[in-house]
Amino acid sequence: MIELEMREQSEMGKMQRLVDGKLGIISELELLPNYHDLPQIYRVRAYRNPLIDRNGREISPAVSEGFGFKEELLPAKMAAVGEVIERYCSTFYKNHDMVVSSYRNITSEAISPERIARFSDSQYQREGFVFENVNEDTVIPWVRGKSLVDKRSIWVPADLVFLVQNEHSHPIRDYTSNGLACGSSYWQAVYASLCELIERDAFFLTWLLRLPAPRIKYTSLRGKSIHKLLKVYQEHGYRIVINELTTNLNVPTYLATAISETKWPRVAVAAKTSLNAEKAIKGALEELAGVISGLRDDRDRRPEFNPDYLGSHAFYYADGERTELLNFYLESEEIDLAVNEFGHLTGHEAVEMIRREFNKAQIDVAIVDLTTADIREAGLSVTRAIAPELQSLYIGQPYLQSRRLWDLAAKYGIRKVEDLNLEIHPFS
Repeated sequence: MIELEMREQSEMGKMQRLVDGKLGIISELELLPNYHDLPQIYRVRAYRNPLIDRNGREISPAVSEGFGFKEELLPAKMAAVGEVIERYCSTFYKNHDMVVSSYRNITSEAISPERIARFSDSQYQREGFVFENVNEDTVIPWVRGKSLVDKRSIWVPADLVFLVQNEHSHPIRDYTSNGLACGSSYWQAVYASLCELIERDAFFLTWLLRLPAPRIKYTSLRGKSIHKLLKVYQEHGYRIVINELTTNLNVPTYLATAISETKWPRVAVAAKTSLNAEKAIKGALEELAGVISGLRDDRDRRPEFNPDYLGSHAFYYADGERTELLNFYLESEEIDLAVNEFGHLTGHEAVEMIRREFNKAQIDVAIVDLTTADIREAGLSVTRAIAPELQSLYIGQPYLQSRRLWDLAAKYGIRKVEDLNLEIHPFS
């Protein structure tokens, strides 16, 4: 099993300093009730206190809740707190080394906007489309980051880093938390950031290209906790399909899908990436229980379907009326899990292993340290990883201007947009 630098008790001790009903960044942690017919994981919700400046204006308007879904209580609390903290840190851009310039006029190395997986020219030209195309002459805000591959300083488009806009913002694609993570050390945060980048890229390449994603045979799974989770799902009417999505980055990535003819939701999905294959599968199964529970919690107030609202995507599939859209991976061939074994890995060692894979794939990643002074004082770190070529979480429209997407598409004989899978994806 991969173990990162800090023990869970120590990590939670750091995070607990931030929880206070009046003065903390987080006002409270709530333990949500479980459903009897699902794995009995811990579901924790963290609430952020409103942050108001001297003029009565809210400083940090980003998402104010975080969730954690784990078999153990401490990791669930840590996940919920971390989700709030990472979004908190990603709203403060004024304390960072930033410039406003075009790519051509910037004085040192920067990520070319034309490398970014983004919307196509025809998408940007649609009437009412709120995003703006950029090129190397477009004046945009930049924030300084560091290359994962060779540690050089590099300017990164700020609109790919922060969850809020400033007066110079140029919204290139959806503002999401893709590649944003909190950890008990800088390297643990970077590791989590990279795993999320890889997970989202793997899923959306698989989705858009309907890639063959082999199903994992249960008999090849060795972890007792995985079989325990699977048993509970099966005993209560859910069939679980586990698909491998691992890309050329060679970091194990798995998708777990729950399907039922008697339970609601009829369909739900979750994915996870980890250097340890079985840890990734267990994480996906835990997340899946959280997704199902969340859908049930909100069933009576489910949003009217809107493809441009991420929260409605999972509901789009929940009634089971569109399960056939998932058959390209639900009915794929079965394979044995390729088990990988690691000894004790520090966060830095784990990041180094992933760095080598990005280097082999000739894909650079920029890391931006977003840790604010108060979060650093609490002993935590928040980072954002930006790999411009990778596919990213999108909400309504996919990122069709993507060399990585079309290079892979060509290997499967796909050369036209019309041949892509443009159905609503099931992630929320």
